[in-house]
Amino acid sequence: MIFGMTTFTFVHVVLSLIGIFSGFIVMFGPVAAKRLDGWTATFLVSTVATSVTGFLFPFHRFLPSHAVGIVSLLVLAVALLARYALHLAGAWRWAYVISAMIVLYLNVFVLIAQAFQKVPALKAMAPTQSEPPFLVTQLFAMVLFVVLTIAAARRSAQRKRAAAISKLVGPDADGEGLDGVEAGFLVELDSGALCKIERQRSLNGFYKQFTPSLRQTNDLRPQRGLNGRAGEVRLRIGRS
Repeated sequence: MIFGMTTFTFVHVVLSLIGIFSGFIVMFGPVAAKRLDGWTATFLVSTVATSVTGFLFPFHRFLPSHAVGIVSLLVLAVALLARYALHLAGAWRWAYVISAMIVLYLNVFVLIAQAFQKVPALKAMAPTQSEPPFLVTQLFAMVLFVVLTIAAARRSAQRKRAAAISKLVGPDADGEGLDGVEAGFLVELDSGALCKIERQRSLNGFYKQFTPSLRQTNDLRPQRGLNGRAGEVRLRIGRS
């Protein structure tokens, strides 16, 4: 027994907490920084393990937790497919963000239900889990995750657009791509501005291609003029 739980129950709870903790880290990751691939893998693997181990507890009838586990596994399949098989291409980026947020919400939903069932103080407030404290808590969690899902979807779309614009504009003078501030500014540009950027980039390439030859020509002209004047001076001296 560990903290009054069997070893299997303890492992199941730890996996659930790891999934929730890593999920929040992935969700609140820096806006323009790393992709957090390691935390993403931890979140998905631990959440899959949580859902699978939930079916290994002895039961005699189909429970609401089993329905939540089935839905979680189905949504996880979409998230894994979008993230690792389709590499967030096109609309699959949105599918991954939404499915990952749904899975995280289901983990929090179960955590709240277990807390009101196991913690004496919470159980006293909602013994049947149909009382206002329990319902209000679950409603607050649902609204919070709806807002966070919309914010995460918009942030993901901005990252995708910023990456596309950074590729379009190309490296800066230091040979590096756009930083987070520049990318965040450029995502506000409309399609007309992007066309102007593309035309300016073409002109810059044209100038870079022909500038060396123009400079060489301009450098030679004064040199040839000086050589000509020097020849005239030498000729005059010889005649005199």
